[in-house]
Amino acid sequence: MELTRDERDVLQVMGYVYLRNGKDEKALALFEGLEAIDPGDAHTERSLAYVHLRAGRAEEALAAAQKALAIAPKAPENWTMHLVRSRALLALDRSDESRAAAAAFLTFRREHDNG
Repeated sequence: MELTRDERDVLQVMGYVYLRNGKDEKALALFEGLEAIDPGDAHTERSLAYVHLRAGRAEEALAAAQKALAIAPKAPENWTMHLVRSRALLALDRSDESRAAAAAFLTFRREHDNG
């Protein structure tokens, strides 16, 4: 099954609506479905990282954040993935790596700061 960009956008918005309304499991199912259909989409990986982090699934959050960064390492919208990585690593008791991810976030923000 192939989705148009508009169809994918609508589904991603639906996922965010689920998240905003505390329907994390529905959001997770939707984003996992999108990943299955289009595994190379950084936006979907970012969404999965947020859902997993919010649900306390640090390993899964870390994997999705790293995948988003691998797909689009220089994309300005990926700046938050460094924070997700930092929080996930901290939850996994990997504090040195967590600090490095937080530092990467600050560096990324400085490099992409428009103001």
